[in-house]
Amino acid sequence: MDRTGIFDLLPEEHLFWDFSAPDKPVLLHLLANEVANRLPDVDADVLVDLIEEREAVQSTGIGDGLALPHAMVPGVAEPTLFLFRLRPAINYQSLDGAPVDMVLLLLSPAIGLRDHLRLLARVAQIVGRVNLLDRLRAAPAADVAHRILRGAEGPRAS
Repeated sequence: MDRTGIFDLLPEEHLFWDFSAPDKPVLLHLLANEVANRLPDVDADVLVDLIEEREAVQSTGIGDGLALPHAMVPGVAEPTLFLFRLRPAINYQSLDGAPVDMVLLLLSPAIGLRDHLRLLARVAQIVGRVNLLDRLRAAPAADVAHRILRGAEGPRAS
């Protein structure tokens, strides 16, 4: 990860704009199905179980309308991200009590907890930058959001 940006882990086809779900449990199942459609070695039911286990410890709704669920998942070969902009926002039992309208899902291989936590910290640091979430919320389409994220980390090392 030293020479690439964290959002190099987020291909444009992993962005979902104006995604909708009535509540958190349904959302988690829909997210898992979208992931399994794009990563055929990932079992949607296993992914939902892993995310729900993590949510039972503490909500990954970290505040300001953002949820950052994450899991180490069998069938994931390389760390990858998925971004879902929700319309409308839903109750996610966030730490600040605010509804969630942005979900950034981090999946890592089922080995390497240290690397997984390091990636999670980098993602949280970057999305916490001033105005980034507002810029993503204002993006009219996923391709625009993808460009915003790719530029969020500044210049890449060469």
